[in-house]
Amino acid sequence: MTITASETSSRFAAQLAARSDPTLRIRSVEIADEFHATVPGVVLSRALRTFHSTTKDDGEVC
Repeated sequence: MTITASETSSRFAAQLAARSDPTLRIRSVEIADEFHATVPGVVLSRALRTFHSTTKDDGEVC
């Protein structure tokens, strides 16, 4: 039986969500056409945009 990276990521996100920490926001994204060596730049860019984004009235991150 082979476990894919997508399945591993989904399980990890589910484990974090199970912690029921009200201050923890979890978003799991599969980045198409990227691999181990190219993902850090994409992830850093997304993290900085999320960290510095504003929040709408409904709580959704812009």
